[in-house]
Amino acid sequence: MHATQHAFNARLAPVTERIKYATLGGSHLTQVLRLWNASMKCPKTPHLGVNGFLEKSILIEKDAAYYDAIVNGMKYHIIDESVVTMFPDFPNLCQAAENARMQAHVF
Repeated sequence: MHATQHAFNARLAPVTERIKYATLGGSHLTQVLRLWNASMKCPKTPHLGVNGFLEKSILIEKDAAYYDAIVNGMKYHIIDESVVTMFPDFPNLCQAAENARMQAHVF
């Protein structure tokens, strides 16, 4: 792995236990919640932390729903691995659908 990749990975929330599932949609949200839960360094947002680190106690005042997701978790739908065996393009279809949904604008 290149040094730049190592430097980038150091900014991600640490994996303290085995991750059983990957997300097909919402992976950015999942990563952000993991960053908050790990109180990761974030010096560019002093209003969201203490001494340059994210702080959950500040988040509860700013966004109670995010705080609740960090503390109590979120509900995910688990797709059995046999689905990917039967429909190899299923992960791509899910990701494309999620991306399209997130880019839709209502005028």
